[in-house]
Amino acid sequence: MNTVKSSLFLACAAVCLLAGCASPVARRSSLVARVTSHEPRVTNFVERVCVANLEKRRVMQIAEEVLSEMYFTIAKADVESGIIRTRPLPGAQVFEFWRSDSIGAFNRAEANLHSIRRIVELDISRQGQNLCIGCNVKTQRLNLP
Repeated sequence: MNTVKSSLFLACAAVCLLAGCASPVARRSSLVARVTSHEPRVTNFVERVCVANLEKRRVMQIAEEVLSEMYFTIAKADVESGIIRTRPLPGAQVFEFWRSDSIGAFNRAEANLHSIRRIVELDISRQGQNLCIGCNVKTQRLNLP
């Protein structure tokens, strides 16, 4: 009888843990509705990186693949203007070791202590013979009154 109770308890605990890892659309849209209108803190992670001998379309394709591998969803990609913008992505928690959107101890701690989300904007433009890629990451923190 004790083994049945133990097995039932472990199964319930596993279901609760897995449900906590899920990110339902309703919870995500609720978070979007509650984010205040204050300007998000903007952090520039990367200076402009320039590459030679590549077409703009190919650079944008590579950038989209990298963002997709980091679990970002592309909201806008315009080859003519050279802009890629992502939808907000909630920050990775400590148990989400496979995600790489939080770099460094400070960002990981912030994502675990606060409800944050990140939006990535890439600006790809030609400077001389090179294509230069600028990366701007906006970090928004949920602020409830």
